Amino acid sequence: MKPFFKKLALAGAIAAVFATPAMAAVSASASISNFTVTLFDLNPTDGIAATLTWTDPYGYNHLYGNFTQAYTYDTPEGHGTGSAANYGALGAANTSSASLSHATATATIAAAAVALTPSGTMSASGSAYATTTSGSTSFYAYAYEPYYYSSFKLSANTLAVFTATAATQAATTVGYDPVTGQSENASASAQLSVSGTGASGNGSQSSYDLMSSSAYHTYDYTYDPVTGTYQYNYFPQSTSSSATLAGSFVNTSTGDLTGNLQIYVQATGNTNVVAVPEPESYAMFLAGLGIIGAMARRRRSR
Repeated sequence: MKPFFKKLALAGAIAAVFATPAMAAVSASASISNFTVTLFDLNPTDGIAATLTWTDPYGYNHLYGNFTQAYTYDTPEGHGTGSAANYGALGAANTSSASLSHATATATIAAAAVALTPSGTMSASGSAYATTTSGSTSFYAYAYEPYYYSSFKLSANTLAVFTATAATQAATTVGYDPVTGQSENASASAQLSVSGTGASGNGSQSSYDLMSSSAYHTYDYTYDPVTGTYQYNYFPQSTSSSATLAGSFVNTSTGDLTGNLQIYVQATGNTNVVAVPEPESYAMFLAGLGIIGAMARRRRSR
């Protein structure tokens, strides 16, 4: 092969290295399971059994008892078909899924053993990756049960404790690059809330519990005493957590009291890639330049 064509082939290989898109990815998930209701009789001598009955006073729970939504987006495709949302009866299975070339998202509610009662089993998850050609990419997923607050009646002199197991996770792979402006974030949360008429039959009461995970970036720095400047280094982040969520509702009156429950999970994430060569690309580029220079010197020496 003649020297000119050798140089041309090498230059093409170097260009291919630079054309290879960098990649970044984020993920997040949240789930709630093992939902339980435990009743405590605050006055065993009153002859009233401790009971909790789920009610549907406005008819919402037959059509809008739960809700799932999934959404994905990337710059070339927009959201297109990457969006879905579904309502379902309380206690019915419900799933929404969305996907594009660079992102997926899913929200799911499991069916309950008894109709028109909360199953208390749900999840939301998603992931997205980006290249230099996809630009910004994101996802989110939500699940509510009930969508409108579900009512229940609690018997006199009774304490109801609602519990559920929650788990969340969020992760990035790049985090943040101050030179290019590339950034990522991901988050997930799970919550349980109870509210209603005050314990005496007057006023109001509420109980709320939340757990979440979020991921952006971490960093460290070094100090140069010669220049008096700091060098910051940024790294991706991954977090996860699990716990038992709890809420309570108490009735100290002599009649039934009405309360409301809602449980919820969500997962979101966003990432992008800027067309900047990776460190390995720089090394290959410099090596290529060295080879071309050596070839040029060799030709001149002839």
